[in-house]
Amino acid sequence: MAEDIPQSHRYTSPDTLNPPDVLLLDLSQTLLRRGLVDYKDVELAAHYQKKMAAKGYTKTFKDTLLELEFIDRETLDQVMAEEEQAREKQLSEPTERIEQLIQLRTQLLEKQLAFAKAADEIAQLAATSSSLYEMFHRTTSQIVDRFRAD
Repeated sequence: MAEDIPQSHRYTSPDTLNPPDVLLLDLSQTLLRRGLVDYKDVELAAHYQKKMAAKGYTKTFKDTLLELEFIDRETLDQVMAEEEQAREKQLSEPTERIEQLIQLRTQLLEKQLAFAKAADEIAQLAATSSSLYEMFHRTTSQIVDRFRAD
């Protein structure tokens, strides 16, 4: 359906369009894609909006569509709500995945920290032992106590 929209009305980049133009294109593309308006309606509404703005009457594109009765308020509100929900869903999915990855990474780091602490304690026991037998006995006991499967 995007092929039905002339190149001049397609979203290209935020640098080339003003924010209101981007919103107009998003809304018009959505309405065109859903078959709620046709290209002539969009062209006429944009032209009417520019003419009225030149006379000092500023209206949003959606208000222009409503005024010209190309779409009814209920349908427009429903489309806009559905589009907002779709955008929110697209934004939340990566966030949930990132949160899961952070949780897994945190658990891994906590395990590694526990092993590092245990290694430090075992090294201290080995360094303070007075004999080889005592070092073996103390470090073995510490390892068994730390890493015993419950």
